[in-house]
Amino acid sequence: MPLLDIVYPVGPGDKNDDLRYSLRSLEKFARPVYRKIVIVGHAPSWIKNVDVIKVPQNRDKWLNARVNIETACGCEKITNDFVLFNDDFILTEPVISWQSIANSYLGTLRERGAEYANLENAGEWKRGFEFNRKLLQQLGIMEPLNFEVHGPIIFNREKRLHLFEREELRKYRQRSDKLLFQRSIYKNLYPDRDPTLIRDPKLLGDRKDLPQYASGFFSVTDNLIGNKEAAPNLNHWLDEHLNFKSSFEK
Repeated sequence: MPLLDIVYPVGPGDKNDDLRYSLRSLEKFARPVYRKIVIVGHAPSWIKNVDVIKVPQNRDKWLNARVNIETACGCEKITNDFVLFNDDFILTEPVISWQSIANSYLGTLRERGAEYANLENAGEWKRGFEFNRKLLQQLGIMEPLNFEVHGPIIFNREKRLHLFEREELRKYRQRSDKLLFQRSIYKNLYPDRDPTLIRDPKLLGDRKDLPQYASGFFSVTDNLIGNKEAAPNLNHWLDEHLNFKSSFEK
C-alpha cells in the first residue's frame, strides 16, 4: 500500500496542547506508515517539519473546518487518499495500516438518534442523526451507518470534492451547518469494505480504563489535557507515554 499523508484541519489559536500531543502520538505510534503531515488552516508558531497550507480562519468553526478540508482536497501535493486527523485525536498503540483503524462505525444513524433523542444537553447535535438519515435516504442509502467516530478517517480527494456537487448536497457546501454529518455522508456514499463496529472513544471526562477503552486511539474533550485535577488518569497516561518533545515542535 502507498503511504498516505496525514491532514489536520486546524483552527485559530497558538497554544493547542491537543495538537501537540496528537503529533507526539503520531511520531511514537505511526512511523513509518505515513508520508508527511499537512496542516491546513492555522499553524501554531511552535510547529515545524510539517507542510502548511494557510487558509483564513474568519468563519465560524464549522465552516472553517469544512473549507480547510475542501482546500486540502484541492491540493495536488497531497496524496489522492489521505488520513484526516482532528487535532484532538491521540493514538494509543502502533498503527499497522490506516485502513484497519480508519474504517470504524457506531451502528446506524437510526440507532444513535434514538439514543440521543431524550438527552436534554445534546443540543442541536441530536437532531443531526435523523436529518442525515433522511438526506442519505434521498441519495439511495436506506439504512445508513453512523460514521461519526471521533477518530481518523480516510478521504479520497476527488470523491470528497465531488460530494458537494450532488444536487441534494450542493447547498451545504458553503453553509455553516453542524447538522450535516460529512463523515457519515461520505462513508455511506463511498464505503470501504467491512467497516468495524466500535464504541466511540471520545473522552467526555477522566477514565481509569483508558487503554482498554480506546480502540487504538481516543479523542479528548477541550481542556482535559494539562488539567490534572479534572483528568488525573488521562494526564498520567500522557506523562507516561507521550512526555517527550517531538520532531514537530520547535
